[in-house]
Amino acid sequence: FRSAPKPEASGPGLIEQDGYRHCYAHTPEGALLAGANFLAMSSKPDLAKRVADGSVAPGPGRDRALAAPSSSGGGTRIQTMGFRVLSYTGDKASIDLAFRTSNGAYAAIVWELVWSGGDWKFRLTDSGELVNQPVQLRDLGGYLPWSGA
Repeated sequence: FRSAPKPEASGPGLIEQDGYRHCYAHTPEGALLAGANFLAMSSKPDLAKRVADGSVAPGPGRDRALAAPSSSGGGTRIQTMGFRVLSYTGDKASIDLAFRTSNGAYAAIVWELVWSGGDWKFRLTDSGELVNQPVQLRDLGGYLPWSGA
């Protein structure tokens, strides 16, 4: 988690004592870094409520996520391996991140991001679930390699 990306100009601009990261640039690179950091923070169960409170776009899904009991199980270690910026309009972005889990499996998730309250936030369904669930990958074909991966 300590190795989550932080290029100076694109964010995160703030890293809290507990590891919560926010304040990303209003650019495609800022959206990409927000998505990568959301992925990194998701591997820390003790940040679940903090991420739901600060990094989820306002709406019924966020309200449900905040009302859900906190997860106390251990997180799976992950390493970002590649990315694709599927779309970017300034107010919305779709960021596809490929990652490797601690058991060696490759997977990917597409974050649906919106610019809200001066930062990138990810959307949840009205039921409080991720818009796109992680999927297993056979390889990293089609992804731009993540630097250092």
